Amino acid sequence: MSMKKQGYYKRTMAITLEDYLRKAHVYMESKSGRKEAFHLFKKELDTALKTGNISRAMSIFRYLKGYLKGDSFLFMNFDRPNTMALREQRKNIKVDALHFLKENLDLIKQVYVRTTHSRDKFQVMFVFIKFLPEIRHLPLVHYVDLYLLLFYTVYYLDTFSGDEEDKANLGDIIVKAFCRYDCMALGKEFIRDSELSRVAKDYSIKFGPYKSYGNALREALEKEIHLKETSGIFDESVLAPLLFTQNFFYLYDKAYNGFIFKHLNKNKEKILSFIFSRVHALVSKEKKGRDIMKDVLEDYFNRRIKGLKQSPIKHLHPSHLSSSDLVMQMKKL
Repeated sequence: MSMKKQGYYKRTMAITLEDYLRKAHVYMESKSGRKEAFHLFKKELDTALKTGNISRAMSIFRYLKGYLKGDSFLFMNFDRPNTMALREQRKNIKVDALHFLKENLDLIKQVYVRTTHSRDKFQVMFVFIKFLPEIRHLPLVHYVDLYLLLFYTVYYLDTFSGDEEDKANLGDIIVKAFCRYDCMALGKEFIRDSELSRVAKDYSIKFGPYKSYGNALREALEKEIHLKETSGIFDESVLAPLLFTQNFFYLYDKAYNGFIFKHLNKNKEKILSFIFSRVHALVSKEKKGRDIMKDVLEDYFNRRIKGLKQSPIKHLHPSHLSSSDLVMQMKKL
């Protein structure tokens, strides 16, 4: 390692939260400064989780959220001399923030699980729902975790702290996510609030799945098919998220000539074991919650696999799945 690089890493290790709070506008203007700031964010998240200081972890997370959304105070504070330069860097800052999110998703999931306030959960869940599909080549295990966190949250919604508005907002975004991630059929089985069930029915008509998420599933599935054909290797994390979906599940099985049905039947126990291992990893201290989720999921997945034979969708060419034909075929279900 060159002396220049050694010096860089020494500076990275030396930055403190106080440094960042005083000079955030300076750090975020350059690529090297952002590396230092995001290195600090990781260090702060690690420390906050180890010490149980979840409020501090949420404070760090809010900085990240502001850079992802582009509404950070840094972009609006015209008392600083470089605010316009920061605004011009907003897209690059978001790219670096997305990279940080991708590299530290497991830490942020811990923050989500360990915070007990519905308002904090809303903020973190918003980032998961909105920005995961914007991360290129994101391992699909993170979408499996997202599904599990959605179901767990809506089932225990009334146990979180916060006022009724906070809980309503969290429930609302969860139900929208059921639509955006094509899992309403399964998600409804975890809803225990009658008003939220009514909202779910309304949203099922208003909101469709994210095209970007459908494309991510399709790209991963195509790679999996190629891998299986050339090496015989099977990756359960690729088919696992499809089990949660209501329509992509059928669409992609038809599009890829029964690949999903064939390999779900052949590897059912392996896939379920993988999903249940993620349940344990996310809610390791909640035995009752784990057991409830496992029972509901296993029953639903068994019905889903059997339902493949009754799929009403006509054959699709894979290229259709990234076009408006996808929406039309989903409406026919």
